[in-house]
Amino acid sequence: MQTKIYMFTGPKGQKVPIVAPVDIEFPSMFLADYASYCGAGKGFGDIIVPETMWGLTITIACYVHDQMWEMCLPTWEAFHFSNSVFLRNILACIANQSQSTILKHLRTYRAVTYYNAVDAFGKKIFWNLKGEQSKQLAEA
Repeated sequence: MQTKIYMFTGPKGQKVPIVAPVDIEFPSMFLADYASYCGAGKGFGDIIVPETMWGLTITIACYVHDQMWEMCLPTWEAFHFSNSVFLRNILACIANQSQSTILKHLRTYRAVTYYNAVDAFGKKIFWNLKGEQSKQLAEA
């Protein structure tokens, strides 16, 4: 999957470089316009998965990650690549919007923890999605 860097504008006018597929469609280029995209999409997973990291919204990283899972091939390589882009985008949000060094460190630690959880436990969701997509293609 080919990607490129898109420049988004943060709530205080900061520029935040986000990596995403070249053919993705964004509803907005302003981070504040992305309300809620983090979580497994159903029930308890949405409750325990954060939209913020110590007050910083990371929703754009979740939006891109969801889109990449939808668009990518059903391979382990695509799964892990999408997850790596997810981490990179969270870290870009942190690096470009955190003013406090302490908060930057706390947010980075949480980002890596979040990434590890997605990479370790997201495989079931990913393969269920790819199975549904395959079934829909077969029925079409």
